[in-house]
Amino acid sequence: MSKYKQIIQDEIDKIHFDYAECKIEEKEFMEKLQKLSLSEEDIYIQYLDACDARYEYKRDNESKN
Repeated sequence: MSKYKQIIQDEIDKIHFDYAECKIEEKEFMEKLQKLSLSEEDIYIQYLDACDARYEYKRDNESKN
């Protein structure tokens, strides 16, 4: 993987985890991915994955309380 692609992937991962851990909201999540010039399809796929991760994060944190 080229250095540029790795930088983009690292940024996508950070955005994904920030959303999953409820550090950012949906609007900010979408805006950040759009700034990376991802296609609408790629953004949608990232969104679905992040929603699943967010659900798991919330469920895990509720069970700890």
